[in-house]
Amino acid sequence: MILIGFMGAGKSTIARLLDINFVDTDAFIEAKVGMKTPAYFERYGEQEFRRREEEALAEILAARVMPAIISTGGGLIESARNQALLADRHDVVYLKADFETLVARLSADTLNRRSLFENSTAEEFRAVFDRRQAIYEKLSALTVTTEQKTPEEIADEIRRFGA
Repeated sequence: MILIGFMGAGKSTIARLLDINFVDTDAFIEAKVGMKTPAYFERYGEQEFRRREEEALAEILAARVMPAIISTGGGLIESARNQALLADRHDVVYLKADFETLVARLSADTLNRRSLFENSTAEEFRAVFDRRQAIYEKLSALTVTTEQKTPEEIADEIRRFGA
């Protein structure tokens, strides 16, 4: 199962509930490059980070034993290559939340730095959100709204889909 969705949608939280041994594409990249995602993003830029995401997704999907759950970065779907890798899969789950909910979650999250969120105006951030929604919808076999649900309820809904 591959979880996609905007930052703050709960991909890592839900992935952890579904399988403690899940693979997070951002953590996968961090292990390869030896630095945290925000630092890498700031040092090398978004284009280079997106290239790394393409490599990471391709490598994870090509693994002889693919992980049961993959949690992706929110922007991974921006790449045409990644869209092609995900397009024909029947195990892509879109964790969807409305813009206001995501902004509230990201604002309350003091542990995780999100470069796009921190370095964008409200209008720029909204434009990114709006642009990605159609891509998430197009790639997903299942869309799960995350507002007004506990992480456990969301994980149960995904388990029912995968059963």
